[in-house]
Amino acid sequence: LTLGLVVLIAFPLTLLVLNSFRDVTAGNLGFGLSHLTLGNYEAAYSSPRTFTMLLNSLWFAVGSMIVALLLGGTLAFLAERTDLRFREFIPAIVMVPLIIVQKGIAWIFLLSPKIGLLNRVWQGLGFDGPLLSAYSLPAMIWVEGISMSTLSFLLIGATLRRMDPTLEEAAFGSGASTVKVLYRITLPLLVPALAGVVLLLFIRGLEAFEIPMLLGFNARIFVFSTNIYYSLRGAFPPQYGLGFAY
Repeated sequence: LTLGLVVLIAFPLTLLVLNSFRDVTAGNLGFGLSHLTLGNYEAAYSSPRTFTMLLNSLWFAVGSMIVALLLGGTLAFLAERTDLRFREFIPAIVMVPLIIVQKGIAWIFLLSPKIGLLNRVWQGLGFDGPLLSAYSLPAMIWVEGISMSTLSFLLIGATLRRMDPTLEEAAFGSGASTVKVLYRITLPLLVPALAGVVLLLFIRGLEAFEIPMLLGFNARIFVFSTNIYYSLRGAFPPQYGLGFAY
């Protein structure tokens, strides 16, 4: 297992870190010690645009994590801890984001300022300008949050399913109100699972690429993933060392 982890994780990570300190092109990438420089880090972290990108990345990761947590957590609670009618259909509905591959393109068809269906209907009613724009940070947060809500639902739902309901019944039997039971019993039991879900969703938000690329790239809203992509594929000549530094 350790050998497998070294091959799959340590080897490429070492290659990435080493080449971030080199002035390299596609032809001399590798474990060499030539062309060593700190210029990549100086260029990356002395630019004011980098801190704008960092702020965008944090807003995007935190915002999408909150959206996913609220959507997935609420649906998990309704499916597992209530007697809501037709709650057995909630898991099937929540799985839809996993089935739809091109979620970003779908939202472009809905909210593009020029071709978006909702915006065309809005303008057909006589209003000037689009109702909402798909090419904005709030739209990126919303779409990524919906995409990650399935993961939030599965993890929180599993925790709710394993909870012992007799603890809450005992509290109700002792005269506690619903709010007090939620605050003193349910939430403390959920805290470990919620902490793990929050950390996982935040990391997934930081590493997300598809939605920031489709919705943010044209609007020049860069996050870490799209900034790395631009350094490697968009710039000419490709700035491999700068991308590795990011």
